[in-house]
Amino acid sequence: MKKNRALSRCYLGGYIFWIFGVTLAALMFLKLSIVLMTILIIVAVLILGALIASHVLYDKKQFKLFFYFSLAAFALSSLYVLAAFILEIVLQAKGEGALYAIVVLSISLVGYALVDIFLVRNNLKLLKNKFQEIVE
Repeated sequence: MKKNRALSRCYLGGYIFWIFGVTLAALMFLKLSIVLMTILIIVAVLILGALIASHVLYDKKQFKLFFYFSLAAFALSSLYVLAAFILEIVLQAKGEGALYAIVVLSISLVGYALVDIFLVRNNLKLLKNKFQEIVE
């Protein structure tokens, strides 16, 4: 993925925020149910698989599938972090919250917002360039 510097930076940020944000988001649901937390950990691993698969699809130059996989993986990651952030706000209101979770999830939420903006912009630019190559 070295050909597109901005896209590789989006993926680097996505992997870093996956480590801190999505894994913490899945573990946050331990306060609700162990079964729910286990299911969410499995889905978090599937999100990582989708991130890796979209990275591979970019290298294999299958841009249509790459577009769908990358948007789905990053959108689901963002939703995970947002859901855990809302849960932590509710727990904080009850007096059961943790300060580290608020800080990490806030940073991850802002980071994913920036990564999502740049990813969509770069994906649309990539699709536009590939469409122009097909037309010409």
